[in-house]
Amino acid sequence: MVADLGVRAPRHTVQFYGAVDELTEAVGRYLCKGIRAGSIPVVIATPTHLRAFESRIESAGIDLASARRTEQFIALDAEETLSRFMMDGRLDPEAFDAVIGALVRGLHSRGGRAVAYGEMVALLWDEGNVLGALELEGLWNELLEGENFELFCAYPEAVFAHTDAEALHSVCDMHSEVVGYPSAHHRDPLDEAGGEAMTRTFACNARSAREARRFTRHVLEELGHGSVIEDVVLVAGELAANAVLHARSAFTLDIRSDGATIRLAVRDRSTSPPELAPVSKELSSSGRGLRLIQAVSSRWGYESNGQGKTVWAEFKEVTPDA
Repeated sequence: MVADLGVRAPRHTVQFYGAVDELTEAVGRYLCKGIRAGSIPVVIATPTHLRAFESRIESAGIDLASARRTEQFIALDAEETLSRFMMDGRLDPEAFDAVIGALVRGLHSRGGRAVAYGEMVALLWDEGNVLGALELEGLWNELLEGENFELFCAYPEAVFAHTDAEALHSVCDMHSEVVGYPSAHHRDPLDEAGGEAMTRTFACNARSAREARRFTRHVLEELGHGSVIEDVVLVAGELAANAVLHARSAFTLDIRSDGATIRLAVRDRSTSPPELAPVSKELSSSGRGLRLIQAVSSRWGYESNGQGKTVWAEFKEVTPDA
């Protein structure tokens, strides 16, 4: 069995990071949220990174020793785990399922839900085994399609220093969420869409979300889009509301289309990263916006800098069969 490299599974985030502190903060925050929501972290990392993550979790007031004793926190060495399903330098899909798939299913069988973090793909890429890394991403995606869990993986920017942009885009395409972008290939995510573009800046006030929705609908109708207009308008309103309510700033909405793909982005002045609400809170009166965006878009992500951040979402136009 060969993993379908084109499959993009839900609940699969990738982060490209520079400094280790950046990785520690992002992964620590993700794991803490999982623990507090009643999920079970499965961390597959190098020993150095694992120690940093554990320190971050303990600093948040979580009793990690107790979680380990009750198997509510599972830590595996990335290199050793990878060796269990690499046969003669190649991935063995059946062995992957026996190691990783069995672990996830085992947690489910006793009523648990995994929030996994893995950096085995980064080890393969660093070794020059780019195809192996992409195949492993594909195996994770197949498992995600069949099991209810979330996956966060990360690559250091340095491993892409001598990688062509096409391979990097392949990595992004296999994830539902993309955080950051390697500086060696850096460009604004909006630039990838090309085609027609429309941009407008809105003030920070109670009318802005409604105005952003109207602007988005007008642009898409003018460009001849149909099947995804309601989804894009919905996301435009959510991102606009987030900018006003949480970032408390004016924002710029950018819509780009090449006819088949629509990319929408909102730039605001807050440097705080967007955060998905824990699954257990999805039915609360707030905090559902990013979950909704995740559900209706084909892919989303964000870029942060010293002046603020850009949150973007991508949509694929559905063309009726001829």
